[in-house]
Parts: sequence; structure tokens; C-alpha cells
Amino acid sequence: MSPDSSAVKPAIQNLQTIYSDSESLAPVNNCYRFWVANRPFDADTSPDLFIRHTCLAMLCRLMAYRFLEPRPTDRVLWEVMSGDYFAGAGLSNFLGEDFFSWPFFRLSMGIGDDAFSLETAKSLMGALELLHLDQPDVELLSSLYQEFQGADGKPCPQLDLSIFEGNPSQTCIGPYCGDGNSLSRMVRAALDARLTAGQIPPDALLEVSGQFIGMTSDPLGANLASVAFLVALGEEVIEPHPPILIPVYMAHGINLPTERKDGDGSSIYIIDSAGGATLPERVATDPLYLDWLFGRLPNYLRGAALRLRAQPEDVAVQEVLNAWYNYLTSPKARTPIPDPLTPEAADVMVEAARILILQYVGGSGPGPLHLVRNAPAPLFASKRSFDMLLWPAEIARDDDLRSICAARFLGDDGQIVAA
Repeated sequence: MSPDSSAVKPAIQNLQTIYSDSESLAPVNNCYRFWVANRPFDADTSPDLFIRHTCLAMLCRLMAYRFLEPRPTDRVLWEVMSGDYFAGAGLSNFLGEDFFSWPFFRLSMGIGDDAFSLETAKSLMGALELLHLDQPDVELLSSLYQEFQGADGKPCPQLDLSIFEGNPSQTCIGPYCGDGNSLSRMVRAALDARLTAGQIPPDALLEVSGQFIGMTSDPLGANLASVAFLVALGEEVIEPHPPILIPVYMAHGINLPTERKDGDGSSIYIIDSAGGATLPERVATDPLYLDWLFGRLPNYLRGAALRLRAQPEDVAVQEVLNAWYNYLTSPKARTPIPDPLTPEAADVMVEAARILILQYVGGSGPGPLHLVRNAPAPLFASKRSFDMLLWPAEIARDDDLRSICAARFLGDDGQIVAA
């Protein structure tokens, strides 16, 4: 499955053709621009590497789909690529539209056809079937992560996983989790320890999914780490289960959103990277509210785009915002967030939606919404006191950064676990 293999190389060539045909279009160009903005300052930002990363992101979605679906079919490939399939499987924040979705929203945005992109996805799906990759190993994911970036392979990080024996409920945060190799192995160890202790699988799944948080500022790394986390949950996540979060976020571990105080003294958080979209404290500090509400905003974004075909922009946007406000302030029985937002918090969310809608109809693509759904992770993680801080070898010597993270995320008796 390497980039130069007979299975993957044609897919990359197809994506190069699609990109060449559409790179001047605003949604596609903006996906590339957001990817560049989230790369390290000295990293390769060539379109060729962006296309390779897009291909591996496609593979991530397909591997996750094959893991969850015992009899996969190419009839739902568009839903797999958009993330709708995973939301329907009870994983509402898992691999939704992001910087790598550009080959698959051309039709919905009125800028082209998705057929060639779907044929490319079908070819990759066929390759996975031939290789019987129904459950991608975490080492395979790490290897692909290195190869698609043109980097040399790295040895598997060493971890003492016995720390969960006798105490499987310890919480852990990996603010720089990279490709998720170490984090996912800790997840598996904690889940195994819970099952060994006699906890029934559905309860073990729900509790372990809330026991960890992973963050990485690398867009591709976030894709790999999400799949690694999912696979670590094993057969328990394949069976029917209540909705859960896969708590891996594309965010820099210590970058908190800008905070300002509202007139009543409550906090409002500003996502500068998403055009200054604002979040009320209730949403920014609770991953359930963040996921549930912004997971439904794409319907309103698309609704505004459709209304623009028949209405002036100000009228179309305002009508969508009115519907959004009504949704925010209504009770939501049988959901993870049954209580409505206060009118004050809803007003802040309406302004966030206004900013995101105007960017969307202006050709931003899904990038701003993806940033809003991920950037608050360091904030809501800082409201908890974790038992363990997972610290990667590649930044082990950065004592200042490690001290900041330890002070922000660890409880009084917390410990740093070095990988």
C-alpha cells in the first residue's frame, strides 16, 4: 500500500488529474491553503505532497469502513468519504469533511463531477479487499504515515502497558499524539483490562472512549490517529452501540482559543483560524455540545447555498440563521444534549454560523467548520485532571513544553508516561 505500489500509484495519478482540473476553483484551492497553514513552518507544502496526503486520507476512510462493515459495498462510498456513513454508525465526529475532502464535494458545490473520484476510491477499495485488510494494524498505519510523507521509518515506541492492570480506569491525554500509535495501544490495554476485570463490553466501550484524548496539529496525523483509536476499540465498536466520540482532534496541544468576556461576565471563545468564529463557553468547553451542534451545521451551510439560487444573499443567510437559532434554543430529547442553549449562548452561536455560512458560500470548502470542531480541544481538555500525560520521544527533550502540558492537564498525582 505504499505510494509507489501498483495499487496506490494509479490512485495518486487520478487525484493529480482531478487537482489539476480544479485547483483554481475556490473550494479546492482553500482546502490546499488550509492544509499549508497547518503544516510545520519548515515542512514541504508542495501540491504533490498534498495530493499524496489526500490519497492516504482516502485510504484511512476505506480501512475504517472495512473494519466496521463485514460486507462492504461500493454503493456507500460517497457517504464514507463525506463522513455520513460513520455518523450513522454512531461515530459522529469521526473523519468528517476536512482539508482532504476536496475530490468529493465538487458535485455538491456545483464545481464538477465526483464520478472520477469515486472510481478512484473503488480502485483503492479493491486493493484493500485483495490484501484482506479488514483490521489495519497500528504498525501498518504508522508505516503508511511515514511512507506517504517520504520519511524514513521509525521504530515502534516502547510503552509500559502494564500500568492499566488493576487500575483500568486511569485517564490519559496525548497532546502531541502524532499518528496515534502509542495512544491507541494504551486504549487497547485499558479496554482489555476492563474486560478482564469483568466489565461488560458495551459499558467498557463507552467508558474507555471517554477515558482518553489525543491531539495533533498535523491534518494527516489526525486521520491516522483517529483510525488507530477506532481499531483499538476492537469488536466492541463493530457491534451496535450508543453514539460515542472518537476523541482525537486536529489541534495544537497548548494553543487555547482566544477568550473574551461577554457583557454578563460569561466567556466567549474565538477561533481565529476559522475567520473569528465565536463559541459560547457552554459549547467550547463541552465536546458533546461541540460535536452535536456543529455536526448538524453542514445542513444549514448547504441550505444557505441552495437558497442563494433564488434569494439575495442577506435574505438567504438570515432565514437560515433564524432556523439555526430556533434549533439551538429548542429542547433535544433523546440526544446527548437534551437541554437547549440559553438565548445569550444561542446568539453567540448564530454569529459563528453567520461567519461560517458566508465563508462557505464564498467558496471556503469545509475547512473553517473543521477547524471550529477541533480547535477547542485543548480548552475542554484543560477542564479535566488526567492521571497520565503521554509524551512522545521526538519532543522528549522540550522541557518547557512538557512542563506547560503537565501543569495544564495533569491532576495532583498525575504522571508523565514517556513513549
